[in-house]
Amino acid sequence: AGYVSADRQSCIVCEAGTESTGRRCENCTRGSSSSYGGRCERCPDGQIQSLPGRPRCEKCPAGRYAAADAASCLPCAANGVAGSGERSGSCSTCEEGHAPDAAHAKCEACEAGKHAAAEQPGCSACEAGTVAPAGSGGCSGCAEGFVPDASRAACVICAAGTFAAAGDARCEACAAGWVSGAGMPECTPCRAGRRASDGNATCVLCKP
Repeated sequence: AGYVSADRQSCIVCEAGTESTGRRCENCTRGSSSSYGGRCERCPDGQIQSLPGRPRCEKCPAGRYAAADAASCLPCAANGVAGSGERSGSCSTCEEGHAPDAAHAKCEACEAGKHAAAEQPGCSACEAGTVAPAGSGGCSGCAEGFVPDASRAACVICAAGTFAAAGDARCEACAAGWVSGAGMPECTPCRAGRRASDGNATCVLCKP
């Protein structure tokens, strides 16, 4: 298949990057290649050859793709990913809770406190008063008496002497003369003859 005979007396093997037409060796066209003495074969998905007469196809770098026969690699869209030389004629998108890394080579889970719907180009921060563990497709508010932790990964209980309504971003201290137990949505006033303890956790009898 990869031999020619110009004088019809001897055969010559075609070099890599070329193929036989019977009388001479012709360069493989762009988007194809050949081995020594072989036929030109089109580059598979994820590989290219931008020049004619080349012995091998080259892999597309991460974040780029190419269909079969392509002469150049194309960049993935903002929400697309493709590994180096990945045998795909297009980029793929990420599932919910994940987004492309900086090189668009793979999908990475959103960090705690951030979220992403499916096929999104990046992770978004949760709004104040809401939380999301790593790899979440959305954020949720905390129940009454609870608020987001510092990383907005989970809800934590308000300490005694503080309170929070559902969806609040932080625990608020009870006013003077008012008290609350841990995890409460509001504070209550002390009855006559009683006062708030240090820290506003409970009411204690006033001393005469």
